[in-house]
Amino acid sequence: MMIRGAHFGCLLLASAVILCPGHGAADTFSAPLPGREFLQTGGVAPRVPAGFRASPNTGPEPYTNTGWAKEVIHEKTGIAMVFIPAGEFWMGSVASEALKAGEIPNVSEIPKHVVRILRPYYMGKYELVNAEFRRHRPEHSSGKKIDGKTDLDGDLQPAVRVSWDDANAFADWAGLRLPTEAEWEHACRAGTGTRYSFGDKNSKLGNHAWFNGNSGRPRRSHPAGEKKPNPWGLYDIHGNVWEWCADWYYEMFYADFTIDHPNVIPVDPTGPATGTRRVKRGGSWAVFPVDCRSAARYSGEPSATDETCGFRLAFTLDRPAER
Repeated sequence: MMIRGAHFGCLLLASAVILCPGHGAADTFSAPLPGREFLQTGGVAPRVPAGFRASPNTGPEPYTNTGWAKEVIHEKTGIAMVFIPAGEFWMGSVASEALKAGEIPNVSEIPKHVVRILRPYYMGKYELVNAEFRRHRPEHSSGKKIDGKTDLDGDLQPAVRVSWDDANAFADWAGLRLPTEAEWEHACRAGTGTRYSFGDKNSKLGNHAWFNGNSGRPRRSHPAGEKKPNPWGLYDIHGNVWEWCADWYYEMFYADFTIDHPNVIPVDPTGPATGTRRVKRGGSWAVFPVDCRSAARYSGEPSATDETCGFRLAFTLDRPAER
């Protein structure tokens, strides 16, 4: 499928500006959190970008033969990240997808359309957890649920009560960034076109996600990485906590675009140029299965925090590799 038409407004702008990671001695961590090391085997030594090291026993990514490491550790923060290949994918869903299944989503929908991601990138293997966030903000606490009893502040639980502004500040400090909404869905789908990255059946969601049907009594977030990953190695991409994306939110943005530009493939879309709310993706421990689908989306004010929303980070691979 070929790109047709010229670039239009902000939708075809590059998806991110690359920020160089810092290397201050006090800010460098030599290892990921205990129990979060990679265990995959590899042969040929992979390529690794500056500011990262290859995860133990990893090899080159197997998708597009770029030679980049499939899994890396960000030196400054210790965050584990996995390779996401560039390419085209179907973003969004048909309007009746949820209704056909007898469900009524609480989130908005994007009309199904092809999107092209031009550059590969790394994505956090896990949602950022409290221990990682406290490396930047030691005083942070995810606290307890509004019931005042249920703890959300364990070291390996996702960092919540983090606003978009907070998440973006952490990304700037780390030399990383929030993923765009299109990058998030591309990574979530991992080459699939089904309701979830593992298929269409809600009955299998509990193997891959924490949602309101299995997150306990009382319901709560769970330590990152306890469920099965998606095909590209991302854990908790469905459920556990909502994840902030870089984009401003406008419910009809993609619908308007597909109407106005029916023969144009969006390239590295970044959403509206301005807005009052930011995009959230992935669902959480508090929602129904329908809201954990790959296409489901939600939003929040940039300064707002709650007990169900966190984030994961990204890094674009468009700089020369270091061997």
